[in-house]
This record gives sequence, structure tokens and C-alpha cells, in this order.
Amino acid sequence: MNPINKYIFTFLGLMMSCVYYAQNTDTLSFEQFINQVGNYHPVAKQSALIPTAGDEELKAARGGFDPRVYGSFNTKELDESVYYNKQEAGIKLPTFGGIELDANYERNSGNYLNPEVTNTAGLLSAGIQLNLGRDLFIDQRRAALRQAQFFAEQSKEEQKQMLNKLFEQSAQAYWSWAQAQANVNVLEKGVELAFERFEAVKESFRLGDLPGIDTVEAYTQVQAIQDRYLKAQNNLYMYRQELITYLWDEDLNPLEINDNIYPQNLKATQNLEPANKEEYINLLEAHPALKIQDYQIKQAEVDRRFKADRLKPKVFVKYNYLTEETGTVPEAALLTNNYKLGFGVSSSLFLRRERGRLNVADLNLKEQRFRRTDTHALLKANLQNTLNTYENTIDRLTIFKSNVINLERLLLAEQTRFEMGESSLFLINSREIRYIEAQTILNILHSEALINFAQLKSASGTAWKAFLNNEN
Repeated sequence: MNPINKYIFTFLGLMMSCVYYAQNTDTLSFEQFINQVGNYHPVAKQSALIPTAGDEELKAARGGFDPRVYGSFNTKELDESVYYNKQEAGIKLPTFGGIELDANYERNSGNYLNPEVTNTAGLLSAGIQLNLGRDLFIDQRRAALRQAQFFAEQSKEEQKQMLNKLFEQSAQAYWSWAQAQANVNVLEKGVELAFERFEAVKESFRLGDLPGIDTVEAYTQVQAIQDRYLKAQNNLYMYRQELITYLWDEDLNPLEINDNIYPQNLKATQNLEPANKEEYINLLEAHPALKIQDYQIKQAEVDRRFKADRLKPKVFVKYNYLTEETGTVPEAALLTNNYKLGFGVSSSLFLRRERGRLNVADLNLKEQRFRRTDTHALLKANLQNTLNTYENTIDRLTIFKSNVINLERLLLAEQTRFEMGESSLFLINSREIRYIEAQTILNILHSEALINFAQLKSASGTAWKAFLNNEN
């Protein structure tokens, strides 16, 4: 067989086989990569702290309803005379209904005590304070608790939002690395085969089948493919370095990838299908960015309600039952003997502070609602653009797969014409160059489609689910 003919069949066989590279080498699959990122990446670990901070804020707000104990002891003696000896201890119990319960014990003695507090035997007191105006339906403690509850839920959405971005960025790094590796494999084979052709052309020239100028043509092909191969190697190095930034171990030490670790094969990846637009649009309402805005609006509504309550006057009633005995239940009516009763009312005359703060709360609430509307519009536009890009890439990928097959046929046809003396080495070179370029473009389109798919998950707010089962 003519050396050139033998080369053509070798070229096609090797170029088709290089699609399935690195079958007997170590492979870092996309799933393994994402699991590693979700488990150990600093951003993933940082995101896990956000719900914890929200829970701690909620715990602090609930602390506003913790029972409070108090006590004091004061005494004074001068010139062997006891002026006073005052002892007091008690507990106060705030409730979620705005009612405060309290119990108190005091014991006082001395020569110069106020008659109101003189009681050498000790006095027990149990009572209740009820707000009838301001603080009846909402007070600072209840407002802080409700806002903390919304903040705790908001922090979970903030974690999802961080994981969404992390998934998109890490997926882009992985598939860019896979694309660069695939192109290096294609061009590496191209360089090898270009050298083989050059040797075959020289042999044909030696046998008198080809003119000497064809050896120059063959060598320029070698140089052109070598140039592309070197550029592809540089791209592979850069993408590998970018990928490494997403790989960490459990002790937060960065990991390295040696040259014997390969990504999974682009063309062996799952078939990509057109997206269901309606399904993705419906997912948008649960997007973490929108949920964050929703919880911020709810917090602003609580603040507005609290500020509106400040317009009411302070009105309170306080009652305490008094006794010097323990373990007994009063037989008489609670308002006939042994009690303390108080009533108070106060209010600002102009309420300028309260009205000003309420207006600020109204403005803040409107701002949050406007921001939510704007966020929804931006997210919807981004999702629709991403859907369009993804479907466009899928269509291009389908077309280009057919294009590669047709270029292979053209190369075979050119070989047949060459054997019949109707073609030239220059035309065969052109066919091979286009075929190699088509292989690299097909790899790029595969990578773009997979990256677009990851972007689609992020745009719809569901990318965080890829990390759902990871321990952060």
C-alpha cells in the first residue's frame, strides 16, 4: 500500500479513538469533584456557619423571655445603733402575651426605716403587671423574637444562595478543565499523525511518487498543529490550576492534581436534553434570593408594626398580693386586704419621635418591596437568557456532531480522489485540518452545554441541592 494511503486510514482510526481518552488512568468524575467541593471547600464550610448564626440570634431573642432573679442586702450601723437592715429577693417572669409575673420576698428592720417598708417578720409578694395600651399586642421583646425567627429562616436561604454560586463556579471550572484535556488529546494525536504523514511523504518522495515540494507542505502541517498543541497545553495548565482552587481536604489544606488525573470524558457524559421552560420558571418563586427578600420584608413589617404601636399611650395595671405567711391561700377577696395595686398612664404630647420613626419604618418597608420586585425581574430575565443560551448550545451541538461526521466523509472522499489522481496533498491537508478543528470545536460545545446546564440550575435557584447530602 502507498505510504500516504496507509497514513490516511491510520489517521482516521486514531482520531476516532482519541475521543475515549484515559480509559486506563485515574479519573476524577464530576460527581466526585462536586462531593469534594461540597464537603471541604472553605465557602461551603462558611455557608454552614450562616444558619448557625441565625439560630444563635434566635436563641438570644428568646432570652428576652428568660425568668430574671434578683436580690439585694443593705444595712447600716452607727454608734451601736442599727439604722436599717434591708433584705430582698425575687423573680420576674415575662410571658409571650405581654404579661409579666413576679414574686418577691423582703425583710426589713432597723431604727430609722420608712414605716412603709418596716416588716421584721418578712413579707411575701406575688403579682402581675398588664399593659393595656402600648405593648399590649407587641413589645420590643416579641418584635425582636419574631424578627429573629424570620432571620433564622433567611440565613438558611443565604446558605443556599452561597452554595448556588459555588456550584456554578466549580462546575464551570471542572468542565473547562475537561474541555481543555479533550482538546489536548485531540491535538496530541494530530501532532503524532502529522509527523507520521511527514515521514510518509518523504518516503513517497524517495520512491518518486510525490514531488519534493510536498515534503515542505507536510512539514508546515506539522508546525501548524504543534503550535495549536502548545496553546492547548497552556490552556490545560491554566484550567487545571483554576480547578485546584476548588479542591481541599478536611483540614482545609489545598489539594494538588498530578498529570495522571483526568476528568471524565465529555462525550461519555449523560445526554443533554432541551429544558422544560415552564418547570424552570415555576421554580423561580422558590429562588433563595427571592426568599431572602421575602424574609427581609417580613422583618420590616414586624418593625413597622412595633413602631406603630409606639403611638399608643403607656397604660399599665399592676397588682401584688401580700402575706407574711407561706403555704396559705387567702380566704378574703384579693382587693379587700393585704395587696398593692397600681395604675399608670403616660404619653408624649406631640408624638414627633414616634411618628418620625414610623415613617422611616414605612419607607424601609416600601424599599424592601421595591427591591423584591426588582430582584424578581432580574432573576426572571437571567433565567430566560440562560434557558435560551442552553437550548441554543444544545442545537449547535446537535448540528456540529453531524458536521464532524460529514467532515470525516469528505476526508475519505478526498483520499479516494487522491488515489485516482484527481486530488493533491494540499487538499488532503486542508480536510484534515478542518476535521481536527471540528473535533476541538465539538469539545468546546460539549463543555459549553454542560456549563450552561450548571448555570441553568443556579439561575433557577436549585443548584444548592447538589450539595444537599454533603457534610459541611
